[in-house]
Amino acid sequence: MRTSRYTRQACDNCRRRKIKCDSQPPQCANCRSSNLECEYSLVRRKRGPKPCVSIPTPEIHSPSVSEYPDQAVTTTASASLTPRDEDVEEAERSTERTPFVTSLPLSSPGQEYRLVPIAEVTTLQTPSADTTASFEFQPARSSSSAVGLSLPLGHYPHNIHETLTSAIKNLGLPLEQTVRQCLCLYMEQCFPISPIIHLASLKKHVDLLLPSSRHLFQPAFPRVLPHDTEWSGPCLNDMRAFTLVTSACANICSKISTSVFTPGSKLVHHFLAASRGMLMCYEDQDVAHPDSSSLSLRVFQAVALHTLGKIRLSWYVLGHALRLALVMRLFDKASYSHLDQVEAQLRKNAFWILYVSDKSASVLNNVPTTLHDAHLDGSLLTVVSAVHDEDQPCLLEDAEEPLYKAPYESQIHIGFRLSQRLWSLAADLLHDIRILSRLNSKTSSMSGPPPIDSFQQGIIQSYMAFCSILDAMPPWLCDPGSHTVQDAQQSITNFQRRTFWIQRANLLVTFHCLRLVLLREASAQGFSAILGVTNDPDMLALRNTEISHELITIVTSTPFEALQANGEPLVEKLRQVGVILLEIAHRAESQTLSSRAKLLFSTLLDAISKLDSKVSDELSGDSSFSRV
Repeated sequence: MRTSRYTRQACDNCRRRKIKCDSQPPQCANCRSSNLECEYSLVRRKRGPKPCVSIPTPEIHSPSVSEYPDQAVTTTASASLTPRDEDVEEAERSTERTPFVTSLPLSSPGQEYRLVPIAEVTTLQTPSADTTASFEFQPARSSSSAVGLSLPLGHYPHNIHETLTSAIKNLGLPLEQTVRQCLCLYMEQCFPISPIIHLASLKKHVDLLLPSSRHLFQPAFPRVLPHDTEWSGPCLNDMRAFTLVTSACANICSKISTSVFTPGSKLVHHFLAASRGMLMCYEDQDVAHPDSSSLSLRVFQAVALHTLGKIRLSWYVLGHALRLALVMRLFDKASYSHLDQVEAQLRKNAFWILYVSDKSASVLNNVPTTLHDAHLDGSLLTVVSAVHDEDQPCLLEDAEEPLYKAPYESQIHIGFRLSQRLWSLAADLLHDIRILSRLNSKTSSMSGPPPIDSFQQGIIQSYMAFCSILDAMPPWLCDPGSHTVQDAQQSITNFQRRTFWIQRANLLVTFHCLRLVLLREASAQGFSAILGVTNDPDMLALRNTEISHELITIVTSTPFEALQANGEPLVEKLRQVGVILLEIAHRAESQTLSSRAKLLFSTLLDAISKLDSKVSDELSGDSSFSRV
């Protein structure tokens, strides 16, 4: 409010814009025409030279969540500015509004980056199925801007857009051609495992990354004069599309070998920074009105961060996607009833990827599961165990490219669902074994081994189902090298063979790794007999080395490109096997078993080193990960 002290002085808005103010109550003419509140809150300063002011930013600990609670991740950021006094006060107020910050590489790893705020995490309540219809919010171009109101200078959508285009230009790369090449590589190396994009739609959005589309991301400004044009700011759909394209590019660039795509290692930081920066601009709207892209882009970001060795941050980002999936009630079939076919398929596939990620963290890293079947009151999870899937995949129907000619997508979908069933059965088995251990601990006064009751029989039946799950693999997954496409060029056949090799490597490595994990857990609880093995340590070690030998045979006989396309999740499984072999090599009483375990471990270690895992490098230098 204006007081008598400032009767003859300019209001705050006019002072910032350095224009003449008539100081008329309750609003001056300039504020009235701009529809702004007339304020007189800035502290008046004496005239003369202004002193230089430095605003240091201390070391800030990122509150990331990970499956490795002992690791500490900190990011140090500093910024030195020399603004006017009014700008200093505004910066201080902006800092108070920002919950916490982390540094993001907006150009290249060697440069000093600006500070980017992370939106404050709030507790989300799962809505009822009746409220899921409200998630279909699609703001029109004429609606108010979806950009957050407390973004720091330099991190508005048009700044992020300009930074990305300039960075790629400085690398001497054609922007449009580079992005389209990234999408083609994604379809070959990532789509078989993560079919969560609609290719035709994504290709239409490539133009949003070009300099000619920068005007679509300009901040909102009102109409001051009659001949001015009012601009409501960036559209939510455009920002979502920009974020999805850049996150998909970051995903593939983080995985791809430089021998296949040379600039990938340089582009990943630019695409990832642009994706995360743009998401922060509209994150509140995205959380309030999520769609399939809300999940897909977070999965892509988490994969890129994981591949770059940022384990904690990767799990933190993936945790956001898991909570969104719960809020959207994607475990309930009723939540898909009002959606079109493509959007429903994208949401289902994204949910299954999050489901597998959640099970993987639970089984391999002892992280409490989030999407547990018993706690979700929907019917979608009941189809995980179904042999035949009722879904008709439709993400490549309008791709208009011979590479994806039917029945290719249906074949990819079968392998995708096999992976879900594999993890679901293994996670349930592990959970049942631990429940059985708790039940037996309450009856420990009984002499002798506990009787084989119906619960144990159920575990045995589940284990038999798990062991036979891959027996019915289709021909193109049993032997991808023999797959042929009728009436098609050899290049199309070779493309599809490569994608099926990627799926086969994922399924078989996962299967044998889970066999070892289940056997280790059962023996630790004293139930190895349920899985068909005696409790004798040498017999357990023998069974572990046999399974490890089968896995290593698969790894050495699989094309290296197929292993590399599976990324860090596959390396994580190989590390789990390495831990078991190393334990046998050092603890087995039998010299024969110890020598065999050492030989297998040497072969496995060679395969892991060839995959050039950045996470392995991080683990080797961090004692908190000594158990991995």
